[in-house]
Amino acid sequence: MSEAFASTDDPLGRLVAVGRAYVTYGREFPRRYRVLVGRRHLDAWEQEGRVMEQSDPVLREGIAVVANSVQGCIDAGLSTGTDALLGTAVLWFTLHGLIVVPQAITSVAWPEDEELFMACINRAAGIRPVPPGPAGRRARPPER
Repeated sequence: MSEAFASTDDPLGRLVAVGRAYVTYGREFPRRYRVLVGRRHLDAWEQEGRVMEQSDPVLREGIAVVANSVQGCIDAGLSTGTDALLGTAVLWFTLHGLIVVPQAITSVAWPEDEELFMACINRAAGIRPVPPGPAGRRARPPER
């Protein structure tokens, strides 16, 4: 996520790249992802404590990257939001859902991945709708 953040100076491009990095990691490495974000009620509290201690620094860094991405969009006037922490929480929860819901509920024909991803980014981060036209700017994947 840090590399994705550093890949562009464009606030919206950063937000999209960071979100894509998070979702891609969760989908490509589902077991690692579950260890990183999972907080299961283990029989032995010591095991739970160790998992939390090991994953917390990584999660804190990830949350900071998302918060900086959201704040960048707020500062640039691209987001209707005013509270980066609230925007970060909504976006983080949404991205988590993009990872776990399709894995858990396979009987539903969900919208196409890219369309769903971009709708989640735009709505969760409060990206302002822009009228169509040459001056219009919408969140979209960065050019490869």
